[in-house]
Amino acid sequence: GEAHAAALAEAQALSREMKEKFVKKNNEFRAAQEAARKSEEKLKREIEEHRTRLLNLTEDLNSKTQLHQTSTQEQAKRYEQELEQVREHNNKLLNDMDAALRGVPERLRVDSERLRAADQAVAAAVQDKEGEM
Repeated sequence: GEAHAAALAEAQALSREMKEKFVKKNNEFRAAQEAARKSEEKLKREIEEHRTRLLNLTEDLNSKTQLHQTSTQEQAKRYEQELEQVREHNNKLLNDMDAALRGVPERLRVDSERLRAADQAVAAAVQDKEGEM
C-alpha cells in the first residue's frame, strides 16, 4: 500500500507540474500570437498610411503638373500677345521710317533752296562790303 500511495502521489505531482507547464506554455503562445497579431495590424496600418500618403503625393503632383501646364499655356499666350505688340510696334516704326525716307527728297529740296538763298544773301553782303572798300 505505502509504496503504491507514494508512486501515485509522485505521478500526481508530475501530472500537476506538466499541466502547469502546459498552461504556462499555452499562455506564452497565446501572448506571442496576440503580439504577432498586433504587430501585423500595426504593419498593415503603416502600409495603409504610406499608401495614402503616396496617393496624396501623386494627386498633388498631378494637380501641380496640370497647374504648371495651365500656367505655361497662359504664359505662352501672354508672350504671344507681347510679341504681337512688338510686331505691331515694329511695323509702325517701319512705316514711319518709310514715310520719313519718302519725305527726305522733298525736305532736301527745300533745305537746298534755303541754302542757295542763304549763299546768295552772303554773297550779296560780301559784294556790298567789297563795294564799300
